[in-house]
Amino acid sequence: MLPVPSRPTPLLDDQFRPLNLADHYACPLCLQGQVQSLFLTEALACQRCRHIFTVDLPNQQIRVTDSPDSMGWAWTGKTWKIIRPAAQRLTQTIGWVAGLLIGLPATLVWLGGYLFPPLSSSPGELPFAVLWAGLTLVAHSVVVLWLLASYYQLPVYLGAMIRAWKYQYLS
Repeated sequence: MLPVPSRPTPLLDDQFRPLNLADHYACPLCLQGQVQSLFLTEALACQRCRHIFTVDLPNQQIRVTDSPDSMGWAWTGKTWKIIRPAAQRLTQTIGWVAGLLIGLPATLVWLGGYLFPPLSSSPGELPFAVLWAGLTLVAHSVVVLWLLASYYQLPVYLGAMIRAWKYQYLS
């Protein structure tokens, strides 16, 4: 069981605080808890989400150890900055794949409706294929944006997920 953290002393905006095991910091994973040293180890643990982090003091970095993802963060002196290996950075290829996942299905649906129009269509009425292609475009855009938000750990997305988890399990 982790001890209850004391209130951190307020820092001035220009004050640098190096990462050390004796202090506690905001959790970079859940964004709501405090990470602090585990007793007799060179590791940190969050008092809220209970994740364990290994510490690299010379490089001022931590990595989550109890997760299949190898996520890591660097301490800037004031906040955490996410670390991604070079192979995981968003590249132009991933951008093209995201564009294809969004555009190709909608284009195929529209093209099918254009090449094979329905037999009965009133003048001035929006064709069913155009509506269906628009719905396909919106649905695939939502899925791709969700994947990118979870990959980049956007604070708005993480906050919404934490609130949903709290509502579901703590209500």
